[in-house]
Amino acid sequence: MFGTALFTIVSAGSPNFAALVIVNFIKGMTIAGISAVALAYLAEEVDSNALGFIISIYLSGNIVGGMSGRVGVGFLNGWLGWRYTTFIVGIIGIVLAVAFLWTLPKSEYFQSQKIQVGYKFRQMQLFLRRPILLAMFLIVALLMGVFVSTYNYLNFRLEGPPFSMPHYIIALVYVMYIAGIGGSMAAGRWSDLYTPATTLKALIMTVIVGLLMLLSTNIWVFVAGLGVLTFGFFGAHTTASRIVSVSVRSGKSTATSLYWLFYYVGSSIIGTVSGVFLSAWSWNGFIIGLLILGLFCLLILVIVHKRYS
Repeated sequence: MFGTALFTIVSAGSPNFAALVIVNFIKGMTIAGISAVALAYLAEEVDSNALGFIISIYLSGNIVGGMSGRVGVGFLNGWLGWRYTTFIVGIIGIVLAVAFLWTLPKSEYFQSQKIQVGYKFRQMQLFLRRPILLAMFLIVALLMGVFVSTYNYLNFRLEGPPFSMPHYIIALVYVMYIAGIGGSMAAGRWSDLYTPATTLKALIMTVIVGLLMLLSTNIWVFVAGLGVLTFGFFGAHTTASRIVSVSVRSGKSTATSLYWLFYYVGSSIIGTVSGVFLSAWSWNGFIIGLLILGLFCLLILVIVHKRYS
């Protein structure tokens, strides 16, 4: 957490675009490490009967942070510029890291082990051969790509016709992240009542419905669709991460690291490549492309659930 905050501050002083990319690449590695360790910590310290609910609370915190960043940075950037805004975000990160250090309970069930890189790679190979885990890795990569792509290029859609909205109104649209809190909390409860696969299937279908609504030129339908998409994505993310956590008895940190690796690979690769399709095919073609990815997620889940349940 300290590393992430410090690299954020350093990025504010980047002399050129190349330096900015390099610093943020390193910062991305630290952020991914936080998520991997956090889920492994929860899986070790929390009773399995309450794990779904606890993970949903953890991911709800991620959602609040994401929403605050999108909305708050949107306003600050307009007033102060990106360098001062980035510096402020870094300082806030250090304050939060100190608060976290003071309040985090000590691990009660963690058993220290020597790090053997070769053994870790063998664990990864083993996990990648397990159909249910590989399915979760692929699904979260595709869904994260869909979600990030939508929010990455949302501004271009809302700035142009037929909406033609000013930037300070567009920033408020990111309040729809709140729907993700509902999705995460609902998924935690539903996965305790129904099978995780059934819950995940319903939430992927919710993402698909949200994407279909984003084809509308009615602003209210469009914003509602964004909320439905956000609800479905964070609910699916909560459920998939729970499936990974409970499917592994040993090597939980390795399994969650792989999960987050695929998560961020989907974000970076799909989130970038989809912009090319937006330029070539316009918004509707862009959304249709994301719909295909959503349907592919559903197909993966149906095949794996049918064969290995």
